[in-house]
Amino acid sequence: ANNDSAVFTGNGVSGNLSDGFVFDPSKAPLGETTITCTVTSAYGCKKSTQMVLTVNFTPVVKFTVTSSCLPLEGGLISFDNQTAGKIEVETWAWNFGDVNSGSNNYSDELDPEHYYRNPGDWTIRLTATTYDGCSSSYRLDTTFSNQPVADFTWISDCYLGDQGVEFVNLTTAGLTAIDEVVWTFRGEGGTVLDEVVSKSITDTVEYGFEEAGTYLVDLTAKNLGGCGDTVTKEVVLRPTVMLDKADYLEAFNQSEGGW
Repeated sequence: ANNDSAVFTGNGVSGNLSDGFVFDPSKAPLGETTITCTVTSAYGCKKSTQMVLTVNFTPVVKFTVTSSCLPLEGGLISFDNQTAGKIEVETWAWNFGDVNSGSNNYSDELDPEHYYRNPGDWTIRLTATTYDGCSSSYRLDTTFSNQPVADFTWISDCYLGDQGVEFVNLTTAGLTAIDEVVWTFRGEGGTVLDEVVSKSITDTVEYGFEEAGTYLVDLTAKNLGGCGDTVTKEVVLRPTVMLDKADYLEAFNQSEGGW
């Protein structure tokens, strides 16, 4: 029987006689590296041979999306290429996972944009190839949630003292359920008077202002996908003339009154 044993050594080499030896170029320095194979016979005789390998740079590919929120009618998504060692890369190959977009599904740009026609789940890939021909890829599985459209109205412009003003939420949620609704009531100069938090876009909020005047009301709607929208409207409350059971007389030519 042949009882000779072969042992491999060198930068990037690991393993043993039982499991075998492997060379991992990521564990070796860039440039030339020497691998040595030493064979020992059953009688203790040794013989070695060497091979010089060249380890080239391979980029660690990575990218992110600048936003994961899309309008219901679709929109542009931008990509931020965060690959290290870009100067060594000769070509970029993007696949946006949107086969229905035809040739627009691919790009060779550094930081491209792609128009997605609707929210949903997408698989996006980027492959970088260096001038030495070494390639590396990165895959991102992501979900683009739809962007809600915040909107509201109010029942009356009349200030009725202790009776609050009713605000009706008209937000369009789209495909993703709303997670939180925040109403912010502000006075002149933007001073925050109060904040009301709700979990539903169907809630009607009643707020009691201290006096007639001009106010700003913000409505922020955020869905379960983390996408949100804010709308701000100016609310002008006019004073209301309150009549009692007794007679009321006002001369129109003497004052402006409350008419």
